[in-house]
Amino acid sequence: MIHITSGSPNLNGRCERLIGTIKLECFNKFIGFGKKHLDFLTDEFTGYYNT
Repeated sequence: MIHITSGSPNLNGRCERLIGTIKLECFNKFIGFGKKHLDFLTDEFTGYYNT
């Protein structure tokens, strides 16, 4: 397991970019109905995005 320090400034921008991409490309096109559905949408989108 890789431990990441809490003060890693280089990772903050990457996390914000990923969250922004998910919001822009996924959640603007689909409506989530509950936590279970949002989990499904993010799992499907990240699978699509990473391939």
